[in-house]
Amino acid sequence: MAQALAYLQREGNGQRGWLDLFGAAPLEPSFYEWLSERFIRRVPPEWLTVLGEIPWSAIFTSTLDPSVKDLFTRHQRPELVLTNAEMPPAIRSRIRPPIYHLFGHADSPDPRACPPLDRNQLNTRRVTDALPLFNRILDTTTKLGLVLIDGLVTERDWLQIEDVLGAIGNASAHQVLWFKGHSASLPANEGFNEAVSASRIIIVNERLSTAIAELRAVKRIADLMAPESEDIGKITFEDGKIQDVSPEERLHVEAVASIVDDAWTAPLPALGPRAEYAAFRKFHGESGNARALVEGIRRGFSIERDYEKSLLDTVCSAIRDHARFDTPIILHGQSATGKSIALARVAARVREGKLASVLYSNNRTPQPSEIAQFCHSAEGAGAKATLIVCDTNQDVRQHFDLLSGLRSRGHRVVVLGSRYRFIDNKVDGLHAAIEAPVELTDRERNALSTLLERFAGEKLDPKDLINSNILAFLYRALPLVRYRIGTSLSAEATHTERMVRQQGQHYKVNRQPTTLMAQRLIEAGIDDSYENLFSSDQVKAIESDDNAGRAIDLVMVAGSLNCSVPFNLLLR
Repeated sequence: MAQALAYLQREGNGQRGWLDLFGAAPLEPSFYEWLSERFIRRVPPEWLTVLGEIPWSAIFTSTLDPSVKDLFTRHQRPELVLTNAEMPPAIRSRIRPPIYHLFGHADSPDPRACPPLDRNQLNTRRVTDALPLFNRILDTTTKLGLVLIDGLVTERDWLQIEDVLGAIGNASAHQVLWFKGHSASLPANEGFNEAVSASRIIIVNERLSTAIAELRAVKRIADLMAPESEDIGKITFEDGKIQDVSPEERLHVEAVASIVDDAWTAPLPALGPRAEYAAFRKFHGESGNARALVEGIRRGFSIERDYEKSLLDTVCSAIRDHARFDTPIILHGQSATGKSIALARVAARVREGKLASVLYSNNRTPQPSEIAQFCHSAEGAGAKATLIVCDTNQDVRQHFDLLSGLRSRGHRVVVLGSRYRFIDNKVDGLHAAIEAPVELTDRERNALSTLLERFAGEKLDPKDLINSNILAFLYRALPLVRYRIGTSLSAEATHTERMVRQQGQHYKVNRQPTTLMAQRLIEAGIDDSYENLFSSDQVKAIESDDNAGRAIDLVMVAGSLNCSVPFNLLLR
């Protein structure tokens, strides 16, 4: 909030919470784009990340943070619900729990689902969307469930205490637990006090995360992970052998990577035309988890690019003869070239063919110690190898370390990773690097045109598009993906900025003395008159306000204006 107010050039430190956002003039829509990037850059605190260890049936939240859903993708495939017009496939599910963003979230590409820009829009949003969504809470809970409230300080929140009391007014005794923590204050409201006196609300003097940590300490979290499908936890191989993944093992492994079990490739339920179109929009408009990506691919929501055949053939060869592949397989390319879809398709095809166990990570490259036991279990069950898919766009050395760390333990593994495009299209010691090109072939353009005709209802002639760049094609022809393209480009720019900053530390430039004394000290040999090309100011680096950040900003501006500018000119 302090950063948001500084961005808006307003005084204050945000003590009144998100209500402080609204001033005399409405907010600009670009503010929420900026706020979304701040949320994404933030490292979630431990008390927040532990909430992802529990299979919630549904989540109702007033936060604008778009990264909340990422906390719950270890064991689940959450469904975002942003407006009252949306209805999730299941109102309660420990596999696909709905996450109700009562006031929208900061990166929604849909204007209806964006947070309000002024108090008038806030009041409208509360009546038309927030309250109807929040009133679903007891239908979700039923008489058998619990409502857990955590982190809510109603004096600083867009969600008011009257909204909460109205939604849980018919709750049974002892059905609502209010976790306040030791430092949080309770609402000063007569109705709230009456609910507490009647035991409809039970006050818990700790944070919800503390209660979860206690469950974890006594090894009771696995008791809550009852599977909802007979395929969950089972991995079948070609010869009929089966690897059973215990709840404890799943809990440990899925902290860093998803286990692609038989449930991922089970027959998909049929969708009607409206539901299929909604699923298509969600597939292209939101950054979903790995399993949602695989499901969308299996439903035909994306095309298969030409390079994917070579990628799949290489992976299958590596699984059959893993000893011959002593380096990771790397798919590299610029943003919006289909790398994530290609990796998800490989994971699905390998499991459909029952060729190997598959782990899929799209957050970070796992450490060998975190998944070694799973690889051991897979080999004991008869797996030829374990395929580890790392859609992380990280440095190739991390993929090398993962492969060598597991091979040194005697495990049969194949590592398939992603990375932004190699500048020289090759890396020393890397034998299998496949590029995702930015240019579309004629077949790919025809396939995209057919896909758009299927869901958009109008034929798009690929010949009418002069530019065969896939990013430009998607941006113009499929507005749904514009937010994801923007997010991908932002991530690539941040990655490049980090590289420029690191490389700049090794280059020195002549320091220009600003005073006569500084000039004399240099002439006397007290200072070598050289300084780093880029400063190492950590505060400025976080906000991209150093020289490296400004250089990348200028590159992005030139790209948005579709003009070429020499980079050395930008540096000067």
